[in-house]
Amino acid sequence: MAGLDRFEEIQNTSDAGVWMEIEDPTNGEPLGMHLKLMGEDSEIYQKHLRKHRDKHLKKRTKNLKWDSFEAERTELLVACTVEWKNITYKGEQVEFTKENVRWLYSTYRGIRDQVDEFIADRANFLGE
Repeated sequence: MAGLDRFEEIQNTSDAGVWMEIEDPTNGEPLGMHLKLMGEDSEIYQKHLRKHRDKHLKKRTKNLKWDSFEAERTELLVACTVEWKNITYKGEQVEFTKENVRWLYSTYRGIRDQVDEFIADRANFLGE
């Protein structure tokens, strides 16, 4: 594959989403829990980003607080999470809902960081 085809592939795969396996934060071992994520080139990601940039430009936000940035980033990651498999809490399967995704990322920052890094790496969105 050559030329612009690679960019088109990344764009298409970013919109469709790819599976990421959550890793143990201490040793990097896969945990068997999976999240299907859209990439930063997806329309959802870009739309969400534009919405928040427009909000800050409109308000001319000069003193953006870290908590506000972190909350917006979490919402962006929630929007880019389209499915999950085998997410368990205290031995029980957790249903996939946007509310539960928000809970997961707000409660477990290590998972949120893995998701953030995965979404930002375009290589993850090249076809297999």
